[in-house]
Amino acid sequence: MADNPFWFVYTKCQKKNTPCASYVQALETFDFEEEHDKLRRKTRCTTRMKFQTFCKVINPSLTKHTMYCNHDVLEQKRIATTRLRLSSHNLAIERGRWLQKPREERLCSTCHVIQHEQHALKDCTLNTEARRSSQNPDFTSNFFAAEMPDVITATCYTLIKHFI
Repeated sequence: MADNPFWFVYTKCQKKNTPCASYVQALETFDFEEEHDKLRRKTRCTTRMKFQTFCKVINPSLTKHTMYCNHDVLEQKRIATTRLRLSSHNLAIERGRWLQKPREERLCSTCHVIQHEQHALKDCTLNTEARRSSQNPDFTSNFFAAEMPDVITATCYTLIKHFI
């Protein structure tokens, strides 16, 4: 190990008890499952509306979506779907949150109802044609859990590309 540059630096840091050595030691004992469970509990217990929507509607199981492991999914479509899932878009529900508008004032300019993610996917008249031509017209709450990530991402991209 004496000829390994990393080990050489690590032992020097360890002798001087530097933050780097402490960090590496923490990594050695890091329990991914335990930390993941803590994060899930924290996310489920929050009172913030954005997290409640994510936990109840978009990803109730709080698991990694298959689109992140599927190489057939086009990057721009995966990004659009991720932005929709994480509320990182320009729908009125999110713009209103940035401007601190009351929820009931965050309206769709076409339909004059609250413009949230499900409205954009299921009901908005701006997307009627896109929904009609979609391969997967099932926009229920388990839409994001569907088994065909390439179809889901293509559908999401088509429906919300104007809002990202």
